[in-house]
Amino acid sequence: MWLKLAYDINFDEQVMSYAQNYQPKDGNIIRKSIHIPDSLLYIFNIIDNNGGRALIVGGAIRDAALNIPVKDIDIEVYGLSYDDLVNLLNASLESNWRIDIVGQQFSVVKVINRNNINENYDLALPRRDNKMGVKHTDFQVSSDPDLHPAVACARRDFTFNSMAYDPTDDVLYDFFCGIDDLNNGILRATSTVFQDIQYENDDKIDISHSPFAEDALRVLRGMQFCARFGLRVERATALLCNAMKEEIGFISRERIEDEWVKFAGKGIKPSKGLIFLNDIGWEDIFPGIFDKQFEQRCHFIDMVASSSKELPYLDRANSVIASLSNSSDTFKGMGFQGKKVSQLVKLHSALHRISQDKHISENEIRRALNDVGLDHTILLPLIQARYPDIDVRPIVDENIEISQKPLLNGNEILEILNNYGIGIEPGPQLGKIIKQLMDEQINGNLKSKEDASNWLISGKYIL
Repeated sequence: MWLKLAYDINFDEQVMSYAQNYQPKDGNIIRKSIHIPDSLLYIFNIIDNNGGRALIVGGAIRDAALNIPVKDIDIEVYGLSYDDLVNLLNASLESNWRIDIVGQQFSVVKVINRNNINENYDLALPRRDNKMGVKHTDFQVSSDPDLHPAVACARRDFTFNSMAYDPTDDVLYDFFCGIDDLNNGILRATSTVFQDIQYENDDKIDISHSPFAEDALRVLRGMQFCARFGLRVERATALLCNAMKEEIGFISRERIEDEWVKFAGKGIKPSKGLIFLNDIGWEDIFPGIFDKQFEQRCHFIDMVASSSKELPYLDRANSVIASLSNSSDTFKGMGFQGKKVSQLVKLHSALHRISQDKHISENEIRRALNDVGLDHTILLPLIQARYPDIDVRPIVDENIEISQKPLLNGNEILEILNNYGIGIEPGPQLGKIIKQLMDEQINGNLKSKEDASNWLISGKYIL
């Protein structure tokens, strides 16, 4: 049963009681790691000089604190109504700027530089979200430009995502000690900082008034943050996540899949994400991972993550996820469907073509490459993780073509056989010959067209 949670006066009082004596920090830790274009500072100045206050919020602050390149900057504007903000931007910005009212339902204004498409910014008003149903879209959203930044930040999931930076005054608002949690490698739900945790017993807590519990996807976000930043979950957050286990059934497959892709595509230590799921008691939600080989699986997935760093994002994600299991049920539990499940199972099964002997077998490599076809670049990190002390790329590169393309095509086979008076027509018999030819190639018995021709002439194939 879903819980109807609401931000109300009691919530605001809880936050402000905690944050009322807060003193902002020097913004140096953010300023030195985040590039704010002059065009954006210009917009900030317009807002600040006309009764508003613009703050950078969310993941940009977290990444700057970790010295990770900041790609997207989220902005919240306080002190101005939505209409006042739109009118101010229309009146103040030069003609090369376009104002798009694309997110009025969520009080978002998009500002785009016509002369530089890379300069486009989303300006949002702080808002209150009230959950009205079981779906992630079942929220009543209302903007509140007079909301205190501490209350706005308190609605966010984890402490390191609940910070705000004022570039005009160069100050950091870290109401819930997100910087300290990052430095200490701790994953902490923001609401556990300012709300009294009601323990029902040693391993259960009351989540009926927790804003974190409004969306169970936040638990999977915690998983991928642990994988990306090497975090461990603290006790109150672990119990909070555990109490939300039943809510996973209300999350769409697509949203679950998206978090697993981030876990695998961005994770530096994916094992930390798996350990997080184990620590919060969600291991039965994702079958085929948390078994007697769990420790070994954690070690191997980190090896794959390390050896796949150079792959494109989605290829890396596929390689890392495929390392976990050869069970379709495992991948379906992660939200994957159809052909994607088949691809992941095939990749993992191909890896098992290769033994764990000290000496690598080129025959086994060729067999695995033949199984996965065009996905050989995704398979490479899996093979490399199996043989960490050997550079397997040259071996794989050398065997790609011979493992996937027959030395002789169908027309060449027919021509050779006809020259020797063996009448074979295109069809099932030719298909059998090509398959046997490929098997001989993969086993290393045929390495050239001449070898393949002699094999045909000798009649070693079986029809």
